[in-house]
Amino acid sequence: MDIDVSPRDNSIVFNLLGKLFLMDAEGGNPQQLTFGMQWDSHPVFSPDGSKIAFISDRSGADNLYVMDLDGKNVKPITHHNQYESKSSVEWLTSGNALRDSDSIYNLEGEFSRKTRGWTKGSILDDRGYVIYDDYLRSFDLETNSIDTVIRLNGNKSTQAVISSDGNYLAFVNLSTRRGMSNSKYVIQNYLNVYDLKGKALLFKKVIGRHLEFIPRFSFDKNNENIIIGYGGKIHRINVKSQQDTIIPFAANIQVEAAPLVYNQNRLSTDSLELRYMRYPQLNNSKRKLYFSTQARIYEYDFESGKNMQLIDADHGQFFPKLIKKGEEIIYSSWDNNEKGFIWCYNLRKKELDTILNKTGLYKHLDVSEDGKYIAFIEGARNYQRNMESFTDGILKVLDRDEGKIIMPLTAPIPFRNRLTIDGEWIFHIVKVPGGKQLVKTNFKRTLGE
Repeated sequence: MDIDVSPRDNSIVFNLLGKLFLMDAEGGNPQQLTFGMQWDSHPVFSPDGSKIAFISDRSGADNLYVMDLDGKNVKPITHHNQYESKSSVEWLTSGNALRDSDSIYNLEGEFSRKTRGWTKGSILDDRGYVIYDDYLRSFDLETNSIDTVIRLNGNKSTQAVISSDGNYLAFVNLSTRRGMSNSKYVIQNYLNVYDLKGKALLFKKVIGRHLEFIPRFSFDKNNENIIIGYGGKIHRINVKSQQDTIIPFAANIQVEAAPLVYNQNRLSTDSLELRYMRYPQLNNSKRKLYFSTQARIYEYDFESGKNMQLIDADHGQFFPKLIKKGEEIIYSSWDNNEKGFIWCYNLRKKELDTILNKTGLYKHLDVSEDGKYIAFIEGARNYQRNMESFTDGILKVLDRDEGKIIMPLTAPIPFRNRLTIDGEWIFHIVKVPGGKQLVKTNFKRTLGE
């Protein structure tokens, strides 16, 4: 919910399920202001509290609108006819212009100027506002000068607001980690209040996790509390005591829906054209190719030109490795209920057995030439609940003859690592300051052999 507090009375405006509502700041039953099938968001009071600006896609594209406090006299400010994602709208303090994600417009819709593409910020006056990325900065619209207010040490800020008296800056920053494919994910959200006069951080409060786009929030009329929505509720947080009070409300929402759209698409049931396969390997005779795709392992016969699913099992089959003798394929499995194991499939006997029946998350298998040692990276079993375990893993070696797991390297290594193992050495990549490094480990020497 995007929330704003009226500058002239004790009321708040917010969006819920794509509709705008007006309510007393103490809670209660909000009044629905907008109706229809469009999506309305980011409501904000004018400086005198007589109008509400907001973003709506009612024209087919995101545009800025202004309306009265009762939802009447809706006036379009911008007239974009192509899709342009608008992530914020703010009034200039004079009340005669609006700033959206990247531009300033007067109330007649006339374009004034670009704002250098900074998506959000709290208006200080008609000359400047706050922008933010890895820093919180102020930008002067007249001189184009930029001043750094706070450095966030790499933790991105997604929303910021300044109290009307100019004493406090409140912002939400995200603590992130990198997951699979080097993508970032949010592990925690923090509400911060910064004293602009004393240049000190007053407090830092956890307000949830896994939210990359924080809704708009606001100081109240007296700048004593912050009104913010998270966790499905509206919170009032006192700036000095940090006391968090839930504002109770019950909304009776009227939402229109368009007729359902049905599409009929015929799916082929006899074959599928594959556009991607992994881990291709030739057998010793070079007459057959083994590979994985669609969570299954296949055998391709060069003489017949036909593919055949190799293993009849319900679990997902990944990271196949053909043992040099050409009689066995080992692979790791995954099932959302049974979790993962390491398996061995005998190509001659067409028999399937587990090599490692301890549940886990196993990737990047490799086998020594004699088939005695299997190297792999093991991740945490609860990775679905703890995404941090999805980034790193532990390098392990399995002695098939002894049935024992060896751990030559206990420090976490990248989970997407590739392994190469021979009779004595494992080659792998580790993270080092400034990059990565190829290293080798003699696991037999580690065992004292």
